[in-house]
Amino acid sequence: EEEERRHHRRDAGDRTVPRPTRDGIRSRLGTAAAIAKTLAEHHGAGVSHGAVRVANVLVTFDGRDRCRGANLIDLAGSVALGDLGRERAERAVRKDLEGLGRVLRRLFGSSCSGDDDEDDEDGRG
Repeated sequence: EEEERRHHRRDAGDRTVPRPTRDGIRSRLGTAAAIAKTLAEHHGAGVSHGAVRVANVLVTFDGRDRCRGANLIDLAGSVALGDLGRERAERAVRKDLEGLGRVLRRLFGSSCSGDDDEDDEDGRG
């Protein structure tokens, strides 16, 4: 039992899951940074993605499981922020950031809000 406690943890749903290794955590942090950078680039270009969810994130890895980059796909719901008023543009960006939060919670295997189990595969809830 002591060995299991050292190598496993309980998640928000009280499930036993393996503890990530140091390399695994580094890999996930690199992936998280790449996804956030991609979304920031979209916003910097004046575009809100509109549907940030796990199913819409493509990540490229090198041969050593290090993230080389991330892309957001399914741009059908994207909007030009300049075409929106200030309030609507802020809401659009906030929606993207909330989606990013759900993606990161899935990536790191825990949920601060406990809603991971409610998300279906594409993150629509």
